[in-house]
This record gives sequence, C-alpha cells and structure tokens, in this order.
Amino acid sequence: MSATTSFSVKIKNLFRVLGPGLITGASDDDPSGIATYSQAGAQFGLAIPVLAGSLSYILAETFGWEAGLDKKFYQAKGFYITGIISILIGLALNFAGVSPMQSLIYTAILYGLTSPVMIAVILHISNNKKIMGKFTNRSHFNILGFITLALMTEAAIALIYFQF
Repeated sequence: MSATTSFSVKIKNLFRVLGPGLITGASDDDPSGIATYSQAGAQFGLAIPVLAGSLSYILAETFGWEAGLDKKFYQAKGFYITGIISILIGLALNFAGVSPMQSLIYTAILYGLTSPVMIAVILHISNNKKIMGKFTNRSHFNILGFITLALMTEAAIALIYFQF
C-alpha cells in the first residue's frame, strides 16, 4: 500500500465516522447551532459540506425527496444536487471575500425579523379547524403564542430602530 493510498483510506474513514454526525447535527436549522457545528466542522475542513448537507436534508424533507449519504446519486438526485450547488455557492462567496461570520450575523438578523411573521402563520394554522380539526389550539396556548408574537415583534422593531 502506497503512502497516497494510505492517506486516502484515512480520509475516507474520517468522513465515514465524522461526516454524517456533523451533518445530522447541523440539520436542526438553528443559527447558533449551525454556527457551532460549522466551527467544529471547520477544524476538520468540513464547514462548507456541513452547511450544504444541512440544506440538502432540509429541502429533501420539505419536498419529500429521497435523502441520505447512504444513497447513490441516482437514488437521491435532488439531495445531492442541492449539496453540490450549495458547496459551489459557498466557495464562490469565499473567493469573493464575503466574511462567514458577517453572513451568520445577517442570517440571525433575518431570522429575528421573520420570526414574528412565522409565529403569526403558525398561530393561524394551529387555530384553523379546517386544517387542525379537533386538535386546534386551546386558549392557554393561544395566550402564550400571542405573548411570544408580541415580544418577538417588539424585538424586531427594536432591532430595526437600533440598527438604523
């Protein structure tokens, strides 16, 4: 076995052990969690693949595509194409000089601004009898939901006010 073959075997084993765990950990779509997993992945040179894998899993679950690193390309085309496009976009942003940390900050701001809208949509759906049937929200859940909506709306307004 040559030194090159031995090195490639070690790399494959590393990805076999660490890759799926890091990608699965990042798939919870939490900005701070993704940042943590990205930093952990960056120590192994895996930051871009972790985020690309996270997006691939998210889109696959959303659209009902076959997904998983255990699948061949022809079995999960959407999953792998999403990962490839994400990696290419990440590399392009890196070569363009876009700061990853600044991008994470802007992403967190965007999450903060869109959270009230998402909470309102969730409250609307969870109170709709046509959608939820007999499982609509009870009044105490609605009270907590509207308190959360009010707090997140105030936080979004404060963010805009203090940002500009």
